[in-house]
Amino acid sequence: MKQTKTFSQYLGNFISSKIALALKNQGTQKPNGNWHQVDLRGNGLMIKRCQNNLEAHLACFVRQALETNNCINTDAAGRIISYPGLYIRYYRHYLDLRLDVGTANYGSKVGDIMQLIAESTEFNLPLLGQLTDPDGVTCYRFDFSQVKPTNMTVEQIAQVPDSELELGDLIINLNHCEPILLSGVSGTGKTSALELLIAQIVLKLRHTDKYTPMLYVADPKFSDLKTYVDLISSKEWTQTAQTPAEIAFMLEKVVKNMNDRYTAMQALPNAIGKTAIDLGFAPQFLIIDEYSSLLASLGNSKPDKAIKAQIEQSMTQLVQKARQASILVIISLQRASVDSGLTSNIRANCNLKILLGNSDATTTAMLFGSQANNNLPQINEIGGGYFLRGDMQQPEKFYVPYFNLEQVVKAYQPTPRERIMTAGKLVDELLEEQDFDSAKLTQIKDELTKLTRLVKNKLVLAAVNEALDATNQALTTGYYNEDLALQIQYNLDRAGDRIVYYM
Repeated sequence: MKQTKTFSQYLGNFISSKIALALKNQGTQKPNGNWHQVDLRGNGLMIKRCQNNLEAHLACFVRQALETNNCINTDAAGRIISYPGLYIRYYRHYLDLRLDVGTANYGSKVGDIMQLIAESTEFNLPLLGQLTDPDGVTCYRFDFSQVKPTNMTVEQIAQVPDSELELGDLIINLNHCEPILLSGVSGTGKTSALELLIAQIVLKLRHTDKYTPMLYVADPKFSDLKTYVDLISSKEWTQTAQTPAEIAFMLEKVVKNMNDRYTAMQALPNAIGKTAIDLGFAPQFLIIDEYSSLLASLGNSKPDKAIKAQIEQSMTQLVQKARQASILVIISLQRASVDSGLTSNIRANCNLKILLGNSDATTTAMLFGSQANNNLPQINEIGGGYFLRGDMQQPEKFYVPYFNLEQVVKAYQPTPRERIMTAGKLVDELLEEQDFDSAKLTQIKDELTKLTRLVKNKLVLAAVNEALDATNQALTTGYYNEDLALQIQYNLDRAGDRIVYYM
């Protein structure tokens, strides 16, 4: 026959539990790390015993679950003498819980209690998985802050601070310029992430008065990335390359530029411990899209091997040294796996690692470590992913904001007056140097050709066409001709003056 407890027995248990809690006789010694103990005396009416409302409700919920599941320490008379210790640590988008039960063995009951927390509508804390702390105790990870996709308008892009790049909750501090490794298979939003970063970078280069702003972009797959850069930026402070030979040459140029920066920095007073930005330099940027495809396109011929060696040598120097020179290196590839061509040295020096979408265990382990694969929930929307910095213990979730590419391209197009000013500056340089420069002449031709598509006023268009004719003649001659240069300059002045009145 089942015996029922008397009122005095219930009262005795109640009093013993309160005494145990009052003595804070909970758990074992506080674990190492940024753990904080949740006071199990907390409840909705006594939140002062906990740091916040969440902890108060967790304390009440867990205490009741511990008693219900008999996960408590009692004396010979069945009175409660202590509870397991409940510990919590917070991250930006998740939290960890652990119950320290000492030498007691409660089987699967601790995991069952954690599952109850996840299933309770009181908390809205989805359980992401479990991991093992360095001291061997199992911890349970919960999704603390539901990160959601966002939109980013052209106006919001323009408002990003000069010292930052923003990808939703992922903030890239340009004062640090930590090398970035971005991994994501097709369809995960990797290209959109690069395009959004470039949109922010271009504005920083266009509007700065600091020394030597520059954006270098390698597009080895001959995608739309080069076209996009050419559309929204000026060749004055951007350079693109596509073939392996062009990219290798461009990387050599970036390395030389980096070393020149260090030489110039050392000549400045109080330069010790300062970055290039601290000393008045503008940030510079190097973006290499589809790095593994670039290396895979090179065969076993002697020239190809030489190009590959040069690329790897330049990239190794840049990820190791470019940070203090305020040159941000971004390496993009589909999978950061062993066969990607990415050397361990380059990967190790990329202090910010980003994974977009879902990936296989090998790629996840290469980026975040072997434990991460078991604790990262699936990404179900394009643009979602995780990032990990060198000073972080676990990856954090984020979303690349959606933005309208066509609106960015339209908003970034130089006005007819700006194109005339760009061409005019190049002509002034030709007249000053008094030397034939096909690159400058070609750029002038490009600006003027685009002007003919933008200008509708007949008088302005006539002046632009005459400047374009003189530019074509100058290119055809193949040598410096001052008369033709002056003719280009004169007609650009006419076009600029008439734009003020007619456009």
